This record gives sequence, structure tokens and C-alpha cells, in this order.
Amino acid sequence: MSNKEKLILVAGATGRQGGVVTKNLLEKGFAVRAMTRNPEGEKALALKSNEVEIVKADMNDPDSLTAALDGVYGVFSVQNFWEAGNEDEIAQGKALSDAAKAADVKHFVYSSVASANKNTNLSHFDSKFEIEEHIRSIDLPHTIFRPVFFMENFFMMKEQIDNNKFMNAILPDVPLQMVAANDIGRFVALAFESPDRYIGETIELAGDSVTYVKAAELFSKEIGKDVSYTPISLDDFRNAMGDEYAQMIDWFNTVGYEVNIDELESANDIKLVKLDEWIPTSGW
Repeated sequence: MSNKEKLILVAGATGRQGGVVTKNLLEKGFAVRAMTRNPEGEKALALKSNEVEIVKADMNDPDSLTAALDGVYGVFSVQNFWEAGNEDEIAQGKALSDAAKAADVKHFVYSSVASANKNTNLSHFDSKFEIEEHIRSIDLPHTIFRPVFFMENFFMMKEQIDNNKFMNAILPDVPLQMVAANDIGRFVALAFESPDRYIGETIELAGDSVTYVKAAELFSKEIGKDVSYTPISLDDFRNAMGDEYAQMIDWFNTVGYEVNIDELESANDIKLVKLDEWIPTSGW
């Protein structure tokens, strides 16, 4: 099948990952059906103007998924733990994969998280691994991508960075693996384009590894100010951000992601974006 003959249903098409997946699929000539709970919303209407089919469906309502999957070749599946919570995220992920199986979808691409399989005791990692295991258990033709920390997460710290410093509990000398969201979209499009290569694969995605001290230097160069990184205690971070975030930072400090970036690029013949490349092109 040519790309234009493959209709791909994109879950969360108005969100961060779904948005870049939609963009990259369109660039590769795929037919795209964007799934959203609010088809009249500004973001959905913007997608529709780019010749994307919009369908109203909700992963909390499995019956609504049947029509959304009609005639679909492939599905991109992603859920938001921070919005849905642990139990609902798992239910949503299982509902979409079950509906895809019933619809005889030929290729199901799921976005998980790096190290999901490593017993991290992080709820938002464990939930994704449970969804992964369910996808495998129902024999759904699949590809699983496991991205690390998103470079776009720095936007959560934009006010601090623009005011010359930012704070976190990540230790100053600990490198954090990260990936540009658009690179996830590139891999998803690549998987749908080359199913024989990617079906059955689970691939962890990272494009760079940078300490927060180095990140501060890179932001300094971009905004023309002397940005500094100020580490704070894990307890102070927990008080500000809650237990789940604090446990994740503690895991970053003591274990961390372990993607072999050079091997990833070589095996997939792809060059991934580094943080110093992402910052000036991010619209910061």
C-alpha cells in the first residue's frame, strides 16, 4: 500500500504528541483522521483546514471508537496520565487497543515511556507498561515507542528561564536524556511507512543527554541573558510539585534513562535533534 492509501487514526491529535504525529504523517502523504473530544475546538478546526478528517470520539467511551476506526489502516495511540490519572489512563489505552483489534487494524503504534519495563515504581511509567503488555497479549500488530523527557517540558520553566534562572531538584552534574517531540512524530511516520521493519519492535527514543547546568548555558546563548540553574532539595520540590513528580526526579538522579542514542540513530538512519538545535527553532 502507498502512504496515501493508508488512513491513520491519530488519538490526541490536538495535543503535543498527536499534533507532531499528524504533521509528520501529512508530510509523508498519509491520509489522517484526527480523533478529538471537541471537533469544534480551535485546534481541531485548524487541523481540518489542513485537509485532515476530524472525528469525534472519546477513549472513555469505547462505543464511540467503533465509528472512528471504520476503514482505518493504522492507529497512533497516546494517553495523558497527568490529565486522566493512573486507572483512567490504563482503561483508555486498553479500550483503544481492543477497539483496534476488533476493527482489524493492520498497524497500531503506541507511545509509552522509556524504562517502562524496568520496575521504576513510578505510576506514570507503570501504567504505560500495563498498556504495552495488554497490546502484546491481544496479538495486535504493533510498534511501541518509548520516548524520554521532552525538550518541550522546558516551556514549563519558561518564566524562570527568561528571568535568568530556573530551579529543579535534578542534581547539577546529572545528565538528563531528552527528545524533541517532533522526532517522535518522525519515528511514528517512519513506522507506518515501513511496517515490515517496525511491526513487533519496541524502541526507546532519545536525541540528547544534557545536564541542567549545560541547558542553562544553551538558553543563555539563545535569549542573550546569563541564565543560571539553581538546584533545590527534593523535599522542597515535592512540596511544590507533589509526590509523583518528586519520585520521578529522584529516579532521574539515581537511575535515569539509558537509551543508546548513537545506536538509535545508526540503526534507523536518522539524525535526531540536539537541545542546542531545538532551542532556536522552538519558538522560545
